Formats: sequence, C-alpha cells, structure tokens
Amino acid sequence: MLSGMSAAPPWRHAPEPEELERWRAMSPDQRLAHFVQACELARAILEHRPDASEVLQRRVPLSAEAEATWLRLCAEGRRARAA
Repeated sequence: MLSGMSAAPPWRHAPEPEELERWRAMSPDQRLAHFVQACELARAILEHRPDASEVLQRRVPLSAEAEATWLRLCAEGRRARAA
C-alpha cells in the first residue's frame, strides 16, 4: 500500500441501517439486476476512455478478507443452484 493511503477508498462509507435492510430484503435476482446495471455503467464509462484497454488489463489482488468472502459467496451460489 502506498504511504499515506488508507485501505478503503475515501468514498466508501458504512451503509446506513435502512440501506442494509433494503439490500437484505432484495431477492438474489434483484441484487443481480443491480450488479448488471453497475457493470453496464462501467462498460459505458470505459467505452469513452482512451486508455480503456490498459485499464482492463490492470489486476489488483484481492485482500485475504475479500478473497475469503468471494470464495464463500461462490460456494453458497453453487449450493443454491444444486438445491
């Protein structure tokens, strides 16, 4: 990590309880729709960047905590599909 930088981006904040409750109440399909929308917005932004291919080639490793969360969510998804 670069000197003087925190682990979390400055725009990241703890969600408000109402926001958490809203996300918890969503179905997996609703959450997926939000994820797809975010991906489409990112694609639209990248289309207008002159360095889009360079940006897409960057790889930032996940933290150990993020990787563990990702693997847990993947396993949960596999179990849900198998049920």
